[in-house]
Amino acid sequence: MATEYAARRTPLAPATAAEVGVPGDDGTRHVDASLPWRCDVGAMAWRVVEGRVDVFWAGDDGHGRRIPLRSFGPGQVLTAADGAVAGGATIALAIPGTRIEPAEAEEQGRLDALARGAATAARGDEASRIASLGLRDAELVQEASEELASVDADGLELTGDAVADAVRLLCEGEGVAFVPGDRDPEAPLAVQVAALLRTCDARARSVVLEGRWWTRDGDAFIGRDAEGALIVVRPHGRRWPGLGGARYVAVSPATGVETPVDDAVGAGVESEAIVVQRVLPPGPISARSLLATARRSWRREFAWTATLALGASLMTLLVPIVLGKIIGVAIPRNSTEALAGLVLVVGCAALGLFIFELTRNFTLLRLGGELDRNLLPALWDRTLSLPTSFFRRYEVGDLTDRIMGVDQARQLLGDAILITGLSAAFAIVNLVVVAISVPALILPALSVILVVLIVCAVALRLAQRFHRAAAAAQGERDALALQLIQGVAKVRVAGATATMFRRWAELMSRVQRAQMQAAIRTDVTAVVAGSLGLTASAAVYLMAMLEGEGIGIASFAVFATALGTATAAAGSIVAVAGQAGRAAVLIDRAEPILATPGEDHQAGRALDITGEIAFTDLHFRYADDLPLVLDGLSLTIPAGSFTALVGESGCGKSTVLRCLLGFEQPERGSVLLDGVPLGDLDLAYVRRQFGVVMQKFSLMGGSILDNIVGGRDMTTDEAWAAAEEVGLADFIRELPMGMHTMLMDGAGTLSGGQVQRLLLARAVAGRPRVIILDEATSALDNPTQQIVTDSLARMSATRVVIAHRLSTVRDADQIAVVAAGCVVELGRHE
Repeated sequence: MATEYAARRTPLAPATAAEVGVPGDDGTRHVDASLPWRCDVGAMAWRVVEGRVDVFWAGDDGHGRRIPLRSFGPGQVLTAADGAVAGGATIALAIPGTRIEPAEAEEQGRLDALARGAATAARGDEASRIASLGLRDAELVQEASEELASVDADGLELTGDAVADAVRLLCEGEGVAFVPGDRDPEAPLAVQVAALLRTCDARARSVVLEGRWWTRDGDAFIGRDAEGALIVVRPHGRRWPGLGGARYVAVSPATGVETPVDDAVGAGVESEAIVVQRVLPPGPISARSLLATARRSWRREFAWTATLALGASLMTLLVPIVLGKIIGVAIPRNSTEALAGLVLVVGCAALGLFIFELTRNFTLLRLGGELDRNLLPALWDRTLSLPTSFFRRYEVGDLTDRIMGVDQARQLLGDAILITGLSAAFAIVNLVVVAISVPALILPALSVILVVLIVCAVALRLAQRFHRAAAAAQGERDALALQLIQGVAKVRVAGATATMFRRWAELMSRVQRAQMQAAIRTDVTAVVAGSLGLTASAAVYLMAMLEGEGIGIASFAVFATALGTATAAAGSIVAVAGQAGRAAVLIDRAEPILATPGEDHQAGRALDITGEIAFTDLHFRYADDLPLVLDGLSLTIPAGSFTALVGESGCGKSTVLRCLLGFEQPERGSVLLDGVPLGDLDLAYVRRQFGVVMQKFSLMGGSILDNIVGGRDMTTDEAWAAAEEVGLADFIRELPMGMHTMLMDGAGTLSGGQVQRLLLARAVAGRPRVIILDEATSALDNPTQQIVTDSLARMSATRVVIAHRLSTVRDADQIAVVAAGCVVELGRHE
């Protein structure tokens, strides 16, 4: 969808002459051709070094009709005009490629007089006469010139917003439709880029440029040059293996100027950069859409490889042809010169095939890297955006198996597609040679090859069924193995070690049986395909004997060599067909992930909430055949208040919070934030304004700092402040490595109270608008709980707390008693 931009932009009002344009290496300033500036402010002057600057009289605010005054070329000086006397604003506009420099006001008087005269004429009858004689035409031409000046050499429409233009340029390179989201212009660059991409099928990723990065293959990125100006660096051209580094160009999103990245430019680029990572759309997608995440590189690489494959297949024709010439010409004539020449031709063909094979391997490596960069991150992003109800249907180990199976399928398909195309080309051209050398035997040869391929296809189809069964059993086995590892202590306490091992062994035997059956059928296809050459030759020679077909020695040599190459190529196709079948099974296992819609960040509204919450007539059940957990629950929570939810276990308290977080969708009723239905909001944006500690939350592997920050743009000092608020700072200071102390998954070295305080620190660290605590202080002693309670009370956030301890809810502004899925009592502790 194209975005419209106004042809005219608000003129710049510089305080000094040096504020116009972008400084260059030669001391001059490059002027943005689409940005006019007021030249009637103060006593400023500019000398035109290159290009042209046109001066216009406009309305009082610089937005009125523009009347041309004069143009300034190289060497001429543009000085400030007296706008007040002229009765309007005087603006200047440069053509593309213009360079200027601050100068002395040596022509002030002459330009002032010219501006006053033109402005006076504009206010009188002369202005009407100018307008009637074609002023509108001049305006249209000028607006069109500005529009053309706002487009760079590659067709990127420059809007004057350098950050947005830079992100748009990267999105175009990734094939992503750019629909900019709202952002804070004062925020750090990485935060702005992430906000702009919020409504796009892409994510921002920070990278570090190391060494001589401009000599290696890499992605396009947003960075800053040696002067701190924003630039977009993108690859330009192909990098040939062993023949030098990749070529890049640096594009200025402010001017659209492209600069080749050489050693001087590359060394000056700051090491911190931002890459745009393409992700999958939120709706249901197919496996074809999944592979399309890298389709541009696929097309380029496959087109290149197909060209080389055509050349290589033609080179294989030289072998039977040359062999026929050797037997039919060189040997009968005893010509060593002819023999040497023919051998030289075969040697050149062999060298060409070697070069092709080397290039094919490099192509596979490039394709593998491209898919690793695009495919797996996109798939993991899709998995993390799926609704929480999806994860109730699959175990973690099984899901991991399904996702990593896509990477295995990528490796199998990369080889299969290239080898199949190459083998098919070899088979076709050599069968053409067979048809030309001995036309009578081409039909028997094709018949044998076709029959063998059909037999192999049937066997591979049967093998695929067992591959599917083996993959499903392997997923169950891996899921059980992960559960056993995570719950090994519980298994030992229950004395169920032998029972759990038996369950694992049963699944393992299912995997082995299915894999064995698949291997038997795959081996059958390998044997049949391996005997294809011998079978085809025997059938063809038998046919020739029965029909009494006479074949010359030279023709026989050509025929036998070409037939052998064709059958070998057909055998290769059978081998890679088995790989493609296994890849199809692995991709099919990822189908639930692809078919389940993820959360759509593009459709929702990015709302900065105040914290007012309302539940209206909520009805919810976890499955269609289960009873209602929430049955008409309604509750209003004012912004900044402290609300406690109490009730018996299983009454629906935690489910209410899951609906508030958007983890569950109610059958009926609505959740409102600041009066806006939760379904109309960008859930990811809203959740970033929440601080949450749920019952089953656990720590992640990493440092204490990582657990508090949680991937947000926060400083170490802010993490320490959060630790102080929950009474954890003294404990962290006692650790040898302080904030950088490493924790394992689950944090088994910490007590329950320490884990809860660390989770509370993570929740309050982002200064959230809403704090949600579900039994988050159950493991704290009374003094520590009081510290946490006092800290939360000092925050202006809305607090929703589930607790069973009276001391936790005593100070609540309202206490809601939940029973049978609805609020039965509401009031204060008093």
